[in-house]
Amino acid sequence: MKALIIAIAALSSVPVFSEEPEAFSIKNYTVGTAMESCPPETVRQIKRGVKLSCFLPATTYAGAEVKDMLLTLYDNEVISVMAFFARKGRNENIDVKNALTLKFGKAYQEKPHINQYYWQKGDLSLLFDGWGGVLMLTDSKKSEAAKLKDAEAKQSDM
Repeated sequence: MKALIIAIAALSSVPVFSEEPEAFSIKNYTVGTAMESCPPETVRQIKRGVKLSCFLPATTYAGAEVKDMLLTLYDNEVISVMAFFARKGRNENIDVKNALTLKFGKAYQEKPHINQYYWQKGDLSLLFDGWGGVLMLTDSKKSEAAKLKDAEAKQSDM
């Protein structure tokens, strides 16, 4: 009996590794992160209605050159993150797709013939479009709320 208790105690202290994919992010930016203004590294910002667009400097993602990154803020939080790749095409940025699969798991929808892959978790969507050279993370409900608020603001201006 004493050996059984020791074995149970030993097993309960062993860390359990989950194969659960990570939360969606692009360059450590996640949708829903509180942010009142653009990050310090912002190259330029544009206020569009109720949304604030923050353009970030060129970088890389999974070894691919990113010419522009865009964060969209609404109601003091990030509602979308986009990366625009320097190279685009039917067979471009496959390393990016492979890195996304390793990080977030298998895409729920794959269109390899046009180099597009989609991941979904609740209201969060991650789209990789290698042909168009875009990686986009967005929250559908928050994006829709921002659109409605923009429409209301424009309506009241008339």
